[in-house]
Amino acid sequence: MANDVDIAGGRAVLANLPEFEPDPRLWSRIVAARRRRQRARFGWISAGLAATLAAGLVLPRIAIERGATDLASWQRQSQALEREWQARATGDGDARARAQLRLIDGELQAAYDRAATASELTPLWRQRSEALHDLIDRDEPRVRAVTRL
Repeated sequence: MANDVDIAGGRAVLANLPEFEPDPRLWSRIVAARRRRQRARFGWISAGLAATLAAGLVLPRIAIERGATDLASWQRQSQALEREWQARATGDGDARARAQLRLIDGELQAAYDRAATASELTPLWRQRSEALHDLIDRDEPRVRAVTRL
């Protein structure tokens, strides 16, 4: 019963609303606005896809160039350390450190033989630089202090 009253009251309210004829151009404006929104949405999606594609093409090149820069800097540092070590070499030095350096040199040569990438070569050049640091530190003549009792 309550629903019948609400429906009847709703019909009475709707029957009392004024009726008017909409502007004949209303539907054409609605369709035009809808097309503009669709074109704008398509434009944003296209721009997002283009940006993603551009990032996918550019970022790996930047990473490769950065890796090459790191590789070149490790090579330069290793060469400078080797020159310093050769200039300071006083004796046979530490045989174990020299063996480690020869092992790293062998790994580097094998990597170059198989055309390794900068990401493989950079850690090897870093290890070589560290090994040369150790050789330089161990080859320095030790200072002996004279202690008087």
